[in-house]
Amino acid sequence: MTGPAHHTDVAAYALGVLDEADAARFEEHLADCPECAAGLEDLMGLAPLLADLKEATPDPGMLSVRPGPQVLDRLLGEVTA
Repeated sequence: MTGPAHHTDVAAYALGVLDEADAARFEEHLADCPECAAGLEDLMGLAPLLADLKEATPDPGMLSVRPGPQVLDRLLGEVTA
């Protein structure tokens, strides 16, 4: 990757999702790029915030509504009418 492409890596780096080689290249870029350094500073609190949100969010399986068989019958009746 070269110059401008690194600017898109700020969030990925902050979240720790870059592979080792891309992280090393980004760190080299970061040393000379005040724009990315400022962006990274803004995003460094994002990973812990997302972890807290994940912990506080119920399992999606617990939130889903499971309609009974009569719902399908009623919908098919309405569609055919």
